[in-house]
Amino acid sequence: MIRSILIAVAIGAPLASPSLAAATAPILSAPAITAQAEALQEKASEWPDAPGREAMTKTILKLKKATTDEMARQGAEEIRTAGAGAAPSLLRALGKERDKGARARLMEALDSITKPEHTRLLAKEFSSKKEHTQAYVLRRVAELGDAGLKDDAADLWKGLVAMRANPKKKDKVDDDHERRVAILLMSCGSPDSLPLVLELAGSKGFKNWRTHLQAAAESAKSAGPEVGTAIAAHMTKAKGMREQLGTLRLLTFAGSKEHAAAVKPALDSNDSPVKIAAINALRRLVDGDDPIEKLSTFDAIERANKWKTRI
Repeated sequence: MIRSILIAVAIGAPLASPSLAAATAPILSAPAITAQAEALQEKASEWPDAPGREAMTKTILKLKKATTDEMARQGAEEIRTAGAGAAPSLLRALGKERDKGARARLMEALDSITKPEHTRLLAKEFSSKKEHTQAYVLRRVAELGDAGLKDDAADLWKGLVAMRANPKKKDKVDDDHERRVAILLMSCGSPDSLPLVLELAGSKGFKNWRTHLQAAAESAKSAGPEVGTAIAAHMTKAKGMREQLGTLRLLTFAGSKEHAAAVKPALDSNDSPVKIAAINALRRLVDGDDPIEKLSTFDAIERANKWKTRI
């Protein structure tokens, strides 16, 4: 079902689910327009100057080859001191690195120096032939957010969907790469890849993608109301615990207070995880409070009843 929806999107056919298609052309409010305008401003066109090549080479080597926590800390601190100018060297090192631990340290260092103003520079590596570099920039840009990259993300997505539709090429698509591109497109404010993102958010693999999905959903909200409205519309059609969970988990961070009504029916769910996810969604959407990690069944029932009187 998910694959058929993705193929329909790629060839321009209407989505099978009207709940996802209903919100493709909303009228933006003034605050939303302002948010999008701000997102397009102050983007760096080039990386800042970096320290000398020899010093940077030694710092990156220290970070990669760290044999102690202190060595890793020193390398990370030197990168933070160097600032965003160190990013090109780190991205090149990341693309060549085979050791998983070293890659993790390189990515953490990149996270510490890359900011929203660097998204266009990171986006230049969207089609990098270096797997780890490409994976990093897709993830990082989605988390930082940049609605101005929607067309770039859409092109990547359409290319993947076309490959999935081709019997000779479909097996060449890496699943995780496809998920990263889908999340990126959502983060830019487009609902076109939502079927796959919702599926991931409701899957058992959610725990491995949780932080990334939540940050990307927040980016989608900053890009405008389209994604949040589409997810809320899907909430009325979601069936089964997994699909409901995925929808609620995304709506929690991509939605707004106006979407609270779509969450209310889930408060009566017989599935405790769904009920808790609905409570957490409302906490954030209505009150701006963080989700509660653990709730007992009794506490969940009490909180659900209180929310039903408020919505």
